[in-house]
Amino acid sequence: MPSEFSVLDLLKFYKENNDSFYYTDEIKNPLPPLNFGECKEWLAQAKEKKDPHSIYYDLEGRIVPVPVQRKDSYAPVYLELMGLASGELKFAVEGFPQPLWVEPCKIPVILNKELKDIYWQLVDAVAFWIWQVQKDLEPYVSKLDNHPLIVTFELDEPEKFAEIRLDFTREENLESFFALEIEEWGFNVIIPFQLIAYLYGANNEGERMLVEKILEGFNQFLISKNLPAIPIEELKAILEANAPLGMKKKFFILDSSDNMLTDPRNLREHRYVQEYDVSNVLDQIVPALGQTAPPIGEIETKEERQIFANKIATEVLLNLLREKLKLYDAPELLKILIGKHESLIHKREEIRIHTPTRIACFVSETRQAEDLEESMGRLSRTTVAVRGIIEHITAEPYFGTSPLSTTAVDELIGIMDQIIAWGSTSDYIYFNLFDTRIGILKSGRIGTDKKIHNDVFDPYHKSKASENVVDAVGTFKQVFPQNNKVEEQAIPANLDDAFKTDYGITFTRICEFIDGLAVIGFSQPQDFACLPFD
Repeated sequence: MPSEFSVLDLLKFYKENNDSFYYTDEIKNPLPPLNFGECKEWLAQAKEKKDPHSIYYDLEGRIVPVPVQRKDSYAPVYLELMGLASGELKFAVEGFPQPLWVEPCKIPVILNKELKDIYWQLVDAVAFWIWQVQKDLEPYVSKLDNHPLIVTFELDEPEKFAEIRLDFTREENLESFFALEIEEWGFNVIIPFQLIAYLYGANNEGERMLVEKILEGFNQFLISKNLPAIPIEELKAILEANAPLGMKKKFFILDSSDNMLTDPRNLREHRYVQEYDVSNVLDQIVPALGQTAPPIGEIETKEERQIFANKIATEVLLNLLREKLKLYDAPELLKILIGKHESLIHKREEIRIHTPTRIACFVSETRQAEDLEESMGRLSRTTVAVRGIIEHITAEPYFGTSPLSTTAVDELIGIMDQIIAWGSTSDYIYFNLFDTRIGILKSGRIGTDKKIHNDVFDPYHKSKASENVVDAVGTFKQVFPQNNKVEEQAIPANLDDAFKTDYGITFTRICEFIDGLAVIGFSQPQDFACLPFD
């Protein structure tokens, strides 16, 4: 093998083909092409994405270079990883004439998870807002020398941030609770716990006050260096231009009692359908058909295509799923799948809630709709597949003894994903929705006409994604119902009477029962709820 070849070349080819080496319909099991040097593009993109370099920092009076890498793609904010490994949190904001750092100070020795999250969110928020006002501040801070600047913040009562009370009544005159301390090469913002109530809500009033204090800190620091101050009217204009009152929020607090779908307790990271497993399933269909497989070429009649698609779903793939499921214990698998399903539901709600603020802070509505189309498509596919397996093993349980792994569960989800896909194709043809062309390819796979997806489903998904963006923005206030004055109304008596007559139980009682199940679920230390039979 030539010395110029890199495994990264092969990996790039594999990832660009949806986690597969399948790249042609004309040959069975083709060898992947060795495109020497293809990975150079990847390496360049990786370097550009992370942009690793050093930024000068004032370390106890010594100016030293500190290695950093880019935090995300939308802002020139950089993270100091070595410090993070030792418990220090430092962000750098590039674009100023001198290095500028943001970090917390006077951090309590003991930190719970909630307080760690608060510090991370605040460092991120302060760095973001400094980036937002950067161009307006540059003419003034450019008069300073190149010594690194450090903007710090501290929480006046950290324990109240660690255990947030679910009382979001806003105290008036929030500004009076903030304080500033001017340092030799920067300033410190003392953040009061009264800010918490302002972080719960659809508007950014609390963050506007934080931005106002940051601007005031820069102004007082300039004065301390005997430099011209920023005029008060200009400070107000900078605030209104970069942090207008509205949904431009980098940091907000949710109360999961408002919406249980936002509660992340005990949930694991979500995981989508893996394209490798889908590709593996597609490779198995024709061999599983054996002698009953049609010859290479297109299946001619509509009836034959419908029967063939149905056979793939209900015989080939369903039998494959059953053979795999027999290896595992259904109750244990059910626990895993329910947890996966919960994490997917939570992810869907998280995307919906963060859509308005992401648009206000980073991207256009068009870009957000494009991102939603991709993410929601994968999320929906995975959710339906997971639910399909849950329903199947509930109705048809198995009690195998093989250990369950992420790989094993991914394989099951990949099979169910294709059962749904081929079942849908069969239904499209049977109900005269679309007459999908189907044929056996020389590669040993089954080919289908993608025209339907291009002409019908793709425009629908684009339209739906745009609709989701509009809905998320329009209903953002409802994410924070405690700030909305709505008179509660009792469930109508005639509705309860109707349920009692038809089902033998009132609608009120059903709601109370569901609430009870939710309480039981959240009281348990795992991502699924269970009760003993006895």
